[in-house]
Amino acid sequence: MATQVRQREDAPFGGNLLLWIALIVLGLALLAVGVDAEPDMVGFLVMIAGGLVLGVSYAELISRLPMATHRYGLSIVLAVVALAIVVGILMLNANALPVPAQNPDALLMPNVAAG
Repeated sequence: MATQVRQREDAPFGGNLLLWIALIVLGLALLAVGVDAEPDMVGFLVMIAGGLVLGVSYAELISRLPMATHRYGLSIVLAVVALAIVVGILMLNANALPVPAQNPDALLMPNVAAG
């Protein structure tokens, strides 16, 4: 009987919590892969897909926090901490990407628009 009640409680919220956590990890991985392949069109499309998956799963997870913690303030703090972790991982990934060497002659080219 208790499992049926639990299933009815989860039904309006879209299923299992572990599924949404796994989708957050998948969205984060897709974003990281998209940032790595960014100059190509495929990189932008992968970033769009990763952002959509990550955003929807993050919103679903955060909407459940007040019921899981039974404290609204704690749920806000947990949401901000989770967001900081996601942004930190993406920033570390972006900073680890190789930067191509700058062309030294790029600054010496004449300004064509000046006429």
